[in-house]
Amino acid sequence: SRSGHVGQQQARLLPSVWRSVVALRRHCHTVKTAADRDLWQLRAEFSRLSSSLLSSCDSSRVLSSSSRSLCVSSDSVLSLDLSSLLSVLSQAESALQWKHEELQGAELSLRRLGEEKTTLQLRLKQLEDDNQQLQTHTQHTQLELTHTLDILSREREAASSLRLQVEEVQRREEEVKRENDRLRRERDRQEERNRQLDAETHRRVETELLENVQLTERETLHRMEIHTLKGALEREQLDKQRAEEEAADARDALQKSRECVLRLSSSECVLKREVDEGRDALAKMAALNSALAADKRELNKQLLQLEGELSDSQSQLQALRSEVSSLQREIKTLNVDCSQL
Repeated sequence: SRSGHVGQQQARLLPSVWRSVVALRRHCHTVKTAADRDLWQLRAEFSRLSSSLLSSCDSSRVLSSSSRSLCVSSDSVLSLDLSSLLSVLSQAESALQWKHEELQGAELSLRRLGEEKTTLQLRLKQLEDDNQQLQTHTQHTQLELTHTLDILSREREAASSLRLQVEEVQRREEEVKRENDRLRRERDRQEERNRQLDAETHRRVETELLENVQLTERETLHRMEIHTLKGALEREQLDKQRAEEEAADARDALQKSRECVLRLSSSECVLKREVDEGRDALAKMAALNSALAADKRELNKQLLQLEGELSDSQSQLQALRSEVSSLQREIKTLNVDCSQL
């Protein structure tokens, strides 16, 4: 949002600056043209005034050398020439006064242009500050992106560790399954042996009815062996039950590990999207920085051009002031000469 605000301010500022530059060029051209035209008119008027003054002086000399009979008429002619000369001088002074007022207006325009230049420089400084803040925000975003990448790397390491744990649990589950299969086969063999022993016991009971003592002893031994075998079978069943419980615990742990892996995969996808968004933001900021730098270079170029045009205008105004001062001195001299005449 801040980059968009800066872009909008820049878009509003550039047309205003361009219009100010165009207006300044037009005004300078108008002032220069008017000054040249007025200077040419003043020079022409001064030449005409000088010619008239010289002709009046020549006429006065001729009239002075004439006879006294024509003195009255010559004095009237001279007075008429002096009246026209004073009228011309009055017009020249009015033109000079108008020129002086126009020069004052040009000076006001120059001061106003100087103020506009100061305003543009302040705006350029503000744009530079905004650019600096944008660069700071870009660096902060890069730091956040680096931190996010570090977190993603640690999450990947944790996911790898959990995968190893899951593989270990699966391996232990396979071992428990193999042990259960072995115990099942052992139980089947033991049941087969029990059946064989039962059959053998029945055969011995049937064949050795006459040997009661031996049968009793053998029966006692068989009962003890059966009791021992039953105890072993019960122990094997208890071991099987414990193995099944361990297998159930292992399956629960495997399920929890799988759920954790799924959560980590979701977190990894979210982090990847955030990394992609951060990269897009960095690309946009880099493009905005390039545009701001180009606009800054263009504004500096326009300011340099404006300063050159202002310097030329000031030089021309100074030359005009010098010429006006010279014309004023010459007019004063002519006024003195006329008063002496």
